[in-house]
Amino acid sequence: MIVEPDVVTSSVRNVSFLDSSQKVELVDNGRDLKAGDVVAVEIVEKGGSYGSAEVKGAEMVDLGIGDIVVGVLGRRKATRGFSAEMPYKLEEGEELDFVSSGGVFAKGLSYPEDIGRPYRCKFLGFVSKDGRRINISEYSLDPAETIDINCPLVMVASSRMDAGKTTVCKGLITKFVEQGKTVGAVKLTGVTRERDTHGMKKAGAKKAYEFTDCGLPSSTCEPDIAIRASKGLINEAGDGVDVVVAELGAGLLSSYNVLEVLKDKDVKKACTSLVFMAMDPVGAYGGLRILEDHGYSPDVISGPATDTEAGRENIRRFTDIPVKNAIKNIDGIFETVKNRCFNQ
Repeated sequence: MIVEPDVVTSSVRNVSFLDSSQKVELVDNGRDLKAGDVVAVEIVEKGGSYGSAEVKGAEMVDLGIGDIVVGVLGRRKATRGFSAEMPYKLEEGEELDFVSSGGVFAKGLSYPEDIGRPYRCKFLGFVSKDGRRINISEYSLDPAETIDINCPLVMVASSRMDAGKTTVCKGLITKFVEQGKTVGAVKLTGVTRERDTHGMKKAGAKKAYEFTDCGLPSSTCEPDIAIRASKGLINEAGDGVDVVVAELGAGLLSSYNVLEVLKDKDVKKACTSLVFMAMDPVGAYGGLRILEDHGYSPDVISGPATDTEAGRENIRRFTDIPVKNAIKNIDGIFETVKNRCFNQ
């Protein structure tokens, strides 16, 4: 089957021959499925609030009934989003769900009522090259067994998604660049979306990568795969720069291998500074205890928990770690991080 896609999502941005102006050949080979297999679907039923898809360059386009969309098979297990699993097999016409704006299709399991159910899709086939179905891992950076960088590594983690991690990363990148530092940026965990790394580049990062650049539609995979991908991305981001800023998407307790990446001995050794973002004082307290259990002591606690003086006071009751709000005091966060990185 030959189709002409209406939307080619950002999940396949590294597949060199795919763009929205080119017809693609589909094959029907629906067994031994792997996360990252490139597929084409047709939107057949609208759902809740996830009605737009991200295309290359982090632009968003609305989806409509009948649109043919190219993306990838994958998993998602979000606290505030869709929970979905990979299908075991697929046949033409079978139903899939659109579970991530970056272009992930899967079998939906659950969703928050205020977000609504995902858009429903009809599976059309696997995108092929020379008659063989393709996977984004064929067009990706290499994972690594060890970390090999000669610069500080700043990591930003959180108690939950949407806690302001990317905002802090962009703020730190901007401040480092203003002081003449070259910055490599990376997002190590989460579900595919180019928006965050695109924003990091706009903030001044010389280069920015995420797990999708290492062939993963999400970091919901075997822990060793996520860890080796993270090391490969850190090495790429750290080549020829003065500092690396790394975001860990999703929360510490999630299905995205956030804690597993942090627990890795090479990651722990490479980490120079850690900023922790919390949604509320309880999240700050629990996150700090978890990090301490695994040998980390954050340099700063920030996030929505610090939006008011009451929140900051409640956090200070149980820790001596600096508590600084990223919106009101990014300069204070930066000074703490910079001192850890360059004044030790």
